Amino acid sequence: MSNLSVVHSESRTSPIRIVIVDDFEQIRDGLGTFLEVFEDLELVGEAGDGWEGAALCARLKPDVALMDLVMPKMDGVTATRRIRRLSPSTAVIALTSYPDSGLFAQAMEAGAVSCLSKDVAIDQLAEVIRRAHSQKSAECASLDKEK
Repeated sequence: MSNLSVVHSESRTSPIRIVIVDDFEQIRDGLGTFLEVFEDLELVGEAGDGWEGAALCARLKPDVALMDLVMPKMDGVTATRRIRRLSPSTAVIALTSYPDSGLFAQAMEAGAVSCLSKDVAIDQLAEVIRRAHSQKSAECASLDKEK
């Protein structure tokens, strides 16, 4: 991790801060490992259910949350609604192993900016994270101009 910190401090812009919310530790570990490959992406937290994920996002205010949709205690759709209320600057990207279940539509309705199958290629996931972050940044800039 210390090498990652050095890389980030040398980059021109700060990295995109990401929280992973998934009930399977192996998924969180795998996504975290993949994210380390990209200098502009930084894993800042992990949660094992929607309740913990919403609380973590409220506390850390990450740029992006990668949200599993099927979890115990609080599902990803409910957690997405809660994150959008508690940390409106956090873009939520929904992830699921069940892309045909109707969950994507529910997640989008709850405020997710994108929905992906968990078998997405890591380069594609990184690009979706960057797009979600840049859309969010553009929205913030236009709000600042209106003030």
